[in-house]
Amino acid sequence: MVINAVDDKGNLDAGYFNPNNINVAKAKASIEEDQIKIYVEMQDVGYPGSNYTLTYDKENDRLVGVYYHAILKQKFNIYFIRQKS
Repeated sequence: MVINAVDDKGNLDAGYFNPNNINVAKAKASIEEDQIKIYVEMQDVGYPGSNYTLTYDKENDRLVGVYYHAILKQKFNIYFIRQKS
């Protein structure tokens, strides 16, 4: 996942690749109880409605949460580590 920008309303400019580009239909950020929350929903072949619900783990500089695979109707615990250049 790539997060390029966030606007003042919490809309994210985000991309998802596995390994090719998968259409991100919705991507939002919010602050709840002093934590950054992110929701990303895909709408593409093989991913209709699949989504990520993530929280920023400041201590470990990563996003942690749940991936919901809509076709399989299964949830997976996941995390993303920031790639630094």
